[in-house]
Amino acid sequence: MKSFFLQRKNWFSALSLLFLLVLSLAACSTNASGNGSSKPPSTADAATSPISTPSSTPTVQMGAQPCPDAVKTPASWTPFVSAPPDIRVADSVSCGNLLGKPSLQAMVVAREILGGGPVYRSIFVFDKITDPKPQLLFQVGHLLKGEAQISGYSTILTAQVDRNSSLNKGKPYAAWTTDLFREFQWSQGTRTFVQVAFPGLFPDLTRYQAEKDQLLVNQGHQPWKLDALSTTKLFAKALLRTPAESAVVLVSGGGVHDVDAVVHVTPSVLVGCCGP
Repeated sequence: MKSFFLQRKNWFSALSLLFLLVLSLAACSTNASGNGSSKPPSTADAATSPISTPSSTPTVQMGAQPCPDAVKTPASWTPFVSAPPDIRVADSVSCGNLLGKPSLQAMVVAREILGGGPVYRSIFVFDKITDPKPQLLFQVGHLLKGEAQISGYSTILTAQVDRNSSLNKGKPYAAWTTDLFREFQWSQGTRTFVQVAFPGLFPDLTRYQAEKDQLLVNQGHQPWKLDALSTTKLFAKALLRTPAESAVVLVSGGGVHDVDAVVHVTPSVLVGCCGP
């Protein structure tokens, strides 16, 4: 038995753990050059880049864009999102090139009027937004404490409360936590928005969470998310259960202009196995 543990310990230490660490989306904010990588323009960048001018050809811009003056107020959209028996009031409107073409589409977040109780919202996406009757392309409704935004990749991100999740079940309304996130992208084949998966960037599992984190990091919060070794240590401890004193060595990447890094982690002991 002693021999078995020794062999397993040596095998584990020799093999160690080599994995590709994809830094938090925050690292992408510094990727202005290097490795041929790029990121979509931010909302702030997009706001200073007009969709078209008389002297330029319209182009597709990534992320949220300014809405035309005639349709930029939520009130102008309430007639298109409310029809008996479903009475709604538009809370917000955002625009973007959501179909991958230069024309703008509008995403409207509308609050459902239910006469009290929890807040529910519905999300609508319209095309031909300056027409007398805009074309409804997509709708997802009855999201508990629902929120939505246009991502930096021109997808639709939604957030809501799952009242039956382990975080919320049995808790009062005031204590509910938004914990269900989804992403929808235009599909040319199906001619509608379809749900897509986000690969995940530790510690964020969804693009909605990652973009929220991006804003915080840009403001100077949680700077460890910009450091390959610090991120690796937390990742290994939280998900791989490696001891805090495990050796962490940067193999490649992890620089200011890199979007990934290869990090070698050698645990000081196999947790639950072999002792010191």
